[in-house]
Amino acid sequence: MATCTIHRLAERALLCSVPPPASLDVQRRFWAMADLAGAWPGVVDAYPGMNSLTVLFDDGADPVQLEAALAQAWARGEGGNVGGKVSGEVGGEVGGEAGAHGRANVSPTAGPNAGPNAGPTAGPNAGPNTGPNTGPNAGPNVAGRVVEIPVRYGGDDGPDLADVAAHTGLTPEEVVRRHSAGTYTVYFLGFQPGFAYLGGLDPALATPRRTEPRLAVPAGAVGIGGEQTGVYPAAAPGGWQLIGRTELPLFLPERDPPSLLAPGDTVRFVVASVDGPVATPDATPDAKSDAGSDARSDARSDAGSDPKAGARPDAKPVAKPVAKPVAKPVAKSVRP
Repeated sequence: MATCTIHRLAERALLCSVPPPASLDVQRRFWAMADLAGAWPGVVDAYPGMNSLTVLFDDGADPVQLEAALAQAWARGEGGNVGGKVSGEVGGEVGGEAGAHGRANVSPTAGPNAGPNAGPTAGPNAGPNTGPNTGPNAGPNVAGRVVEIPVRYGGDDGPDLADVAAHTGLTPEEVVRRHSAGTYTVYFLGFQPGFAYLGGLDPALATPRRTEPRLAVPAGAVGIGGEQTGVYPAAAPGGWQLIGRTELPLFLPERDPPSLLAPGDTVRFVVASVDGPVATPDATPDAKSDAGSDARSDARSDAGSDPKAGARPDAKPVAKPVAKPVAKPVAKSVRP
């Protein structure tokens, strides 16, 4: 496991970070540490980023003790013990474990090998995180959920689909097939409320950002930026290549919790429609037909090629072709 560096980020903030590339194992450890540190005396907030964890504390906390506790928590998660308990000491023992019409098919936990429709349904009015998840960062002892997002690919909803196809040397149909065949893991949230950084994009689909970013990308736009894919929860300027759009709301302030996705969740994009014929990926009837239901079952994907952070939807564009982006700690590059 990589070495974790801990240093003072600000007067009342500590940053824990490891060098790239990003990996699911590293993210899991930071999820667990975030839930753990959030219960320590004096800690105001703890939130994971890509290959990093930022801990904010108040005047009553001892930063030296916090740094030692974070180092201890990281060390206790070494090797095969990532899924076990982590604990640290901060003025005493502190322990912890660590559809087509715009509706998500969200499945609850039922064991690591459960199928997409295992377990009882939570009902059409259940919130996005209904189920046994405990802790906002879904640490390694808390199985994530499967969230299926229906996407309309191509046409006005995906104006850059042809550009992605041209860059990758694939047909538009193959781009859609590969994108919708992937299994993605939410590494962390950032840039916008509810914007999920996803690991697991097929490397063959990696495409640089547009040379001229758009002044307004619509809410629900599904894009590719470098080696990452994601969904814009709200309208914003952006330079990612837009290949589709969903009507599924990813962030609603009145919802509890407001974000549909959380770190550790598994995301699958389901083809709702395509502007033109396309060969859809193999899928079970449930995976295709239940996109508009709220059935919930367990799944936690260890999918995840090691995506690199740094593709920012609102960042200054880079001319094609460019080198693949390099992951940075979230404190230095929080927003995509």
